[in-house]
Amino acid sequence: MLQEELLCRKKQFHEIYDARLASANGKKEAMARDLADFDKGIELLLQGVSYREGPQEMERFSTVYGWITGRNLPQSFRDFAEQFKKISTSQLSDSLDFVYLVSVYQAKVRDIALNRYNVVTGDVPLARRVEHCFKSLYLQPSVKDISFSNNSRHATRVYFNSTKFMSCISEITKNNTCIPGQFYIPASMLMYLSAFFDVRAVPFYSSRRIKSSSILRHYPKIVITKTGRPSLLSSVNASLHVLGINSNYDSQSRPGQIQIDELASIKKFIDLGLFRSSEKMARLKEAYAYWEKTKELDYNGAYNKLKEQILLERGSKMEKYVAPEPEEEDDEDYHGKLKIKRLKK
Repeated sequence: MLQEELLCRKKQFHEIYDARLASANGKKEAMARDLADFDKGIELLLQGVSYREGPQEMERFSTVYGWITGRNLPQSFRDFAEQFKKISTSQLSDSLDFVYLVSVYQAKVRDIALNRYNVVTGDVPLARRVEHCFKSLYLQPSVKDISFSNNSRHATRVYFNSTKFMSCISEITKNNTCIPGQFYIPASMLMYLSAFFDVRAVPFYSSRRIKSSSILRHYPKIVITKTGRPSLLSSVNASLHVLGINSNYDSQSRPGQIQIDELASIKKFIDLGLFRSSEKMARLKEAYAYWEKTKELDYNGAYNKLKEQILLERGSKMEKYVAPEPEEEDDEDYHGKLKIKRLKK
């Protein structure tokens, strides 16, 4: 791990310690010992001690290394059930990390599970964001790497067991049929939509060729898909319109798809940062930039910048249909031919 990562992890660990110390219930001494071991492990790593060398310097180094890498927390820190009981629904709804977790889960599943939050994704950055959001709420999720048949595909599973947590999600989403009403404030709505789009939206473009030329125009588009929950998609579509983004949704002919193809709305989508996924945002920006580069073709005057190329291409296509003109003859040759014809007569 890099020095910056180690120092960041140390800061996070101390924040968890401070937050849970008040409700330690007789575990304060054990927590203090674990904190001291954690800090010692960090110092060893900062000094360049490797994982294999660590046990020679510190008795519990292997265990502490697991805390440092974030795989687990010390037993003295683990009191999720009691900790969560003290968190009210209103407190959770005020957290943007909770908003992100709810949105990703709604985008991923059809029905809300009774006792386990479970997200499986091949998008590694998405899995890391979900894990980070849990930890920001001082909740420790489990993370597992999954390999499918023949190791052709890999995915990450992030899950958290809590009946109370899932009951809260089921209640505010009305069993995954709508966006929670508590999220209809600007910051929460932007976070909710960006998380939903990280899972369900795909940026792409359609191409159109200018008539009788090889020049292509790329028109960026965004398609959002979610089958089985038209009422949820309807809520997402309405929220987009509230933000000034004109999206198309037909619950009758296309109940599982929202499409954004208006160029001004694409620009607003980019400006609002509605993709937290850097990969998706880069693809959308690239498609929009290409459209910006060639949009001058649509306006009077600027069309002339590429008119020469278009005319050349059209001209080359027309040459085969035009008969070649006869060569002109000099006057002397013409009169000479006339004299020869008269002599023959």
